[in-house]
Amino acid sequence: MLILDADIYLGRPMTPTDLLVTGSCKHEPVCNTYRDTSYKGIISGVEMRYGDDYHRRWFINSAATLHLSVNFSEWNISLGVTPQVIATDIARALGSFIEHRYDVPSWRAYLFEIATAWAEHQLEVKGKWEHDPAWTEWALYHVFGLHTDRFYDYQAEGRLFQGNEVWFLEAFDAWDPCRDVASPTAIGYFSLVQSRIGKKPDDIFAKLEACWRSLGSGPNLLTQAN
Repeated sequence: MLILDADIYLGRPMTPTDLLVTGSCKHEPVCNTYRDTSYKGIISGVEMRYGDDYHRRWFINSAATLHLSVNFSEWNISLGVTPQVIATDIARALGSFIEHRYDVPSWRAYLFEIATAWAEHQLEVKGKWEHDPAWTEWALYHVFGLHTDRFYDYQAEGRLFQGNEVWFLEAFDAWDPCRDVASPTAIGYFSLVQSRIGKKPDDIFAKLEACWRSLGSGPNLLTQAN
């Protein structure tokens, strides 16, 4: 299952298998019919840093939501950025785990209740909602996958981003969306303009359109690549 955020775009042509890492067949559910090659979803990860970094808080909070003990000091790379291919086997098992462990009829309702109560508590204590949620979908998936020793049966580290992403407003003016678009040896396929920087879609598409025109491919270049 492929998940994408709204601020991500495909930077150059690709095929579905470019989202996967191939290897020897050690876990049958991700192997081909000949059972000689496996296909694991690439981890589009973020570095797990120490201290009060909010990425780290997502995982601490998510582990607490699941009531699971996790040694985060051993983590280097964590899920946190789309595009991401996730395993439906792990996602479904996580839903069943929540419903059976907490005796609730719906894992969706349970997570919504936890998230709502957490947000209301933040507003009551701090007077505002901070970027410190009770859980994130990535963290729940990653924590549970490691807890069940299944995560690396389905996921592998790799690279999907091109390296020209715009994470902060000050980087927007120098942003070159054409970088590596037409290069057959380029690394990565996706890029993004972080939604929180506040740039209007028209400003973003103006730069993308300039890229398309410079390549002589017109505005359908990335649509065709999709």
